[in-house]
Amino acid sequence: MDNFTAHFDATESQSANDKIHLEELNRSIALKQEVIAYMKKELARYTEMDKNQNERRENLESQRKSVMENVDENFTWQSLRMFNILKIDARKILNCQKSLQGSPNFCLSQTPKMATGQNKIYDRRLNDLSLEEANFFYRKEASSIKGEDNVAVERSAGNHSKA
Repeated sequence: MDNFTAHFDATESQSANDKIHLEELNRSIALKQEVIAYMKKELARYTEMDKNQNERRENLESQRKSVMENVDENFTWQSLRMFNILKIDARKILNCQKSLQGSPNFCLSQTPKMATGQNKIYDRRLNDLSLEEANFFYRKEASSIKGEDNVAVERSAGNHSKA
């Protein structure tokens, strides 16, 4: 009987170890299933985000195409660039019209040429300036366009040169 009892006890011990191992295995499987479910949710979320981004990209592209189709054929990117570059203020145009009384069409036709020449001067000046000096130059030009008194500009110019 001792042999049988020892064998029975060993089997009992083995089955207890098997139960513990089976419980650990079940916990591991459950954890892996949770991870798989989470990964599936994340994959679905990223897929949806990618789909939305592609739709936005397509919408923007179609909007760009429709804008380009609707742009007047005489309106080129070069004219848009020129429009952005012009630095003529209203006072110069009014002064031009006053000086050429009776021929405002001539005055307005000369305005882009004047602006182009003025921009070339600005560009030559700015190429030789540091970033701080260029910012000061633009502030000075902006204040003269806004009509601020020149005394304040000269004061700031004096302060700038001392700094």
